[in-house]
Amino acid sequence: CKFPTWKEFIETLAHEMVHLYQMAWLKDPYSNHNANFFAWKNKFKLAGLNLSRC
Repeated sequence: CKFPTWKEFIETLAHEMVHLYQMAWLKDPYSNHNANFFAWKNKFKLAGLNLSRC
């Protein structure tokens, strides 16, 4: 799989790592795009990254 830019690759990886955090630490069996997921939005923004559903 190729990503158009390095930033998009990092954003996708970070997005999936939030899902891993939901499953491993929060024990969220659905690990979906809920409030726990979007609680990371400001941290992403501080790093210059976007956090979205896709």
